[in-house]
Amino acid sequence: MLWSAGESTSETSGWTRRGRARMDALRVALLALLGLWLGGAAVTAPRAYADDKKPSLHIVMPIPAGKGSTVEGPVGTNVSVRGEGLTANADYQIGYARADFGCQTGMRSFDGVSPASAQQDGTLTATVTWPDSLNSIGSTYVICAQNASQLGEPVVQSDEPFRVDSADHTQFTLKAVTTSATDRATATPQPDGTFFLGQQVAITGKNFLPAGSKLVAYLLTEQATSASDLLPPKATPLTTSAAITSQNDGNGGVTATVTLPDNIPTGAYLIYLVSDNGTQTILPALVASQPITITPAPQPTATVAPRPTATATATTKTTSSNQPIGAIVGLGGLSVVLFIVGVALLASAAAMSRSGR
Repeated sequence: MLWSAGESTSETSGWTRRGRARMDALRVALLALLGLWLGGAAVTAPRAYADDKKPSLHIVMPIPAGKGSTVEGPVGTNVSVRGEGLTANADYQIGYARADFGCQTGMRSFDGVSPASAQQDGTLTATVTWPDSLNSIGSTYVICAQNASQLGEPVVQSDEPFRVDSADHTQFTLKAVTTSATDRATATPQPDGTFFLGQQVAITGKNFLPAGSKLVAYLLTEQATSASDLLPPKATPLTTSAAITSQNDGNGGVTATVTLPDNIPTGAYLIYLVSDNGTQTILPALVASQPITITPAPQPTATVAPRPTATATATTKTTSSNQPIGAIVGLGGLSVVLFIVGVALLASAAAMSRSGR
């Protein structure tokens, strides 16, 4: 078939217009598909890590000697962790795993511990009290943090492990240090847990591990409920005769003497013995307490000087009842004298009368 030049030009122009239309439709379809893909990705993609940092978890209490160093303590130890590079604003379940298993396969949640929230910057701080159930001495564990809303995220594991040193909690007893003043003023012993204002108190404790832990004694009016409660001004430091440090006796023993204030109201208090590494937001690793009652100080009994004993001297004393007898005796003697004188005068007078005759 022969085609004229006009017909060929017209036919070419038609094909061009149809090709452009198809390209426009293809572009629209591709943009629609791209929009759907991006929308789906926005819904299903995990939240970005803050600042694109690699997630990490470190034990910060007890304070490790260095990154990756093993920390230790008895059951009841406050173990605090800090996470970085976590999903912003996500809730993380805090758990543990045996160090030889690791968190990816061996994570277990701590009973009664609520999830901790990561901050906008991807940091997280959480504290757990080491449970009595994990009391195998010498066993080593790692701390785990798992995103509770994105279970597909890898579990974050602490670089530092925790080793159990004792199956018992830190504990201590109190005993009044007697003085001569209280001995004289107190006829009977004080009830257990009762002390005088300004009195010295002896502390005997154990399980303050590891050995060499530096401790401080505080007086509180009520039970501590936060880290700041175990620091001044809420806690009153007690004066000690020397720095308090747990002994290297295999038992974490502690002996110390503290002095109670003498200018506070009497009543119920608590004595706390804690490690000296706490902050305003992180609890000390070791915490133990005992309730006490403080009463007014006794007044010393005045000492009376002995009086000299008088020596009795025998003396003759004329009493009023002897005075009439003396008078009678005196009168009787005088009568005798007068009688004799009278007889003599009569005899003399009679002799003179005879001689005159």
